[in-house]
Amino acid sequence: MQKCKIIDSQKRIINYRTNSFYRAIPADVASAHGYNASCIIYDELHAASNRNLFDVLSTSMGTRRQPILIIISTAGYDRNSILWEQYDYAKKILSGVIKDKTFLPVIYETDEKDDWEDEKVWYKANPALGTFRSLDKIRTLAKKAKETPTLQNVFRRLYLNQWTQQETRWLPI
Repeated sequence: MQKCKIIDSQKRIINYRTNSFYRAIPADVASAHGYNASCIIYDELHAASNRNLFDVLSTSMGTRRQPILIIISTAGYDRNSILWEQYDYAKKILSGVIKDKTFLPVIYETDEKDDWEDEKVWYKANPALGTFRSLDKIRTLAKKAKETPTLQNVFRRLYLNQWTQQETRWLPI
């Protein structure tokens, strides 16, 4: 007996046992109203141009007894963004400034003062480096970033999870 049905055209998976479904939601905030989500996995929150979709989706879980919101993202550069707000809140929980049993922060990042060119610190942001993620590929990207300043912030944000001060740079600060 088939347990799930995959509907590619709707980007939906239906679970027959629980009478529930998973679906991909487009970034169009107008069409996101009215959901009653049990679980939301918001991938790459750093790319959100504003907080509107995040707010609509996170408040859609209000009637659920055990909702779960998972945010997966690399670092950004906009310290006025919804991701920075969530990141700052997570760091305050990790440091003990805020107590919130409903929020479990898990952050893999290199420290701000770490040398971004040092391979030893890359493992902080990439715990599966050498297993899941190719060390050779990251070495190649780091070498390009060292030689091309405009790639440096991209490397630091997307591979080391370091917050930068701007999207790209043309000179090292």
